[in-house]
Amino acid sequence: RPSVAPPTIRGAADHPRRSRPAVGLPTIRGTADHPRRCRSRCSPPSAALPSGSSRLACVRTRACVCPMAVRAPAPKVKIRAPSARTAGCSTRQLCGGGEAEDYLVSTVVVDLADMCEATMEPVFLHVYDLSQQSLDYWRARMPKLACPYYVAVEVLGDEHSFGMDVIHGQAEVTANKPRKNPEHRYRSTLSMGYASLAPSQILRMIEGMDPDWNHNTFNLHSRSSHHFAESLCSQLGVAPLPSWIYDNVSSEAKVFLRVYNLGQTFLTRWHNSLAKSYGAFHTGVEIYGKEWCFGSTQDDSSGVCWIPPGGCDQHDFRESLYMGSTKLSEQEVERVLVFMMTEWPGSSYDMLRRNCHNFSEALCERLGIARPPAWVNELATTLAGGRADVQE
Repeated sequence: RPSVAPPTIRGAADHPRRSRPAVGLPTIRGTADHPRRCRSRCSPPSAALPSGSSRLACVRTRACVCPMAVRAPAPKVKIRAPSARTAGCSTRQLCGGGEAEDYLVSTVVVDLADMCEATMEPVFLHVYDLSQQSLDYWRARMPKLACPYYVAVEVLGDEHSFGMDVIHGQAEVTANKPRKNPEHRYRSTLSMGYASLAPSQILRMIEGMDPDWNHNTFNLHSRSSHHFAESLCSQLGVAPLPSWIYDNVSSEAKVFLRVYNLGQTFLTRWHNSLAKSYGAFHTGVEIYGKEWCFGSTQDDSSGVCWIPPGGCDQHDFRESLYMGSTKLSEQEVERVLVFMMTEWPGSSYDMLRRNCHNFSEALCERLGIARPPAWVNELATTLAGGRADVQE
């Protein structure tokens, strides 16, 4: 047979239908090059951005992105000028290396004031212990202090409160990050429900409260942080403040049930938000500044231990439930817990029949207060009943 030359390997460029121009590197086109999507007078993407320009530079592709070419979603977005911290940094420098370039990265901010449609916004009540300076200030003026708490309402990611700044002697409505009050010590968080209002309406509502809640109207007994929180929760359409907030009882005698989402995964938080009755939770009992809980151990040592209130780093904190006030002193409570340490060894832990919820219920019973709600342990109780039916 005659010799045949090896077959020629043809690339996409040799194909009559699939031919493509030969390029070394892909050409990155910005929206300024698109004839339909961008009608603003933008310089080509290869040109350097002038200082203070509002055009964006994509960190990954370095393509010019014109704000006029982006279809504005709801809510609207605002483009801030580059901050002083990033004014001298290029996108390459911000990404951690490479040659310095002139592209500045602007900040895109969602403006909640533009959201006019009703949404379901969660509302929380944050409870603080009054700072020692505030306690000394008020006790010097009124020996019988009505309440040792300071409260604030969280909605739309901010915490709003009304109170007296004893350092400057000024009372006003303030806003700060949740659970980050600079003056008082954080204690617990209560879930108040959901507000079915538009974010813009909520913001106008809070701004409209300023004329009625100021330094001239402040009164510790009739117009304080508690009354401001009560008024705001009422306008938001959520649950009222619990009665113990106003009680003139020592904060050390109160008992709280700390409820956590089991673990630190988003899946657990999502499941618990949809099905609270059959959620996966962890609980601990707070009394006299300590949170007591029960868990498994590898030996016969006690499974009962205490942590700072809200300091369980293995689970995601959800809410605090007020269980009542105990008549036992701190020494009597310690004796009860020493006895329970021998009754609850870590080796006896069972996820369905002898877990942290069973311990919390037993401790609340010893303290003479209300039992925890059934929904915290309903999932384990249901599974334990099903397992017993299978064994029978």
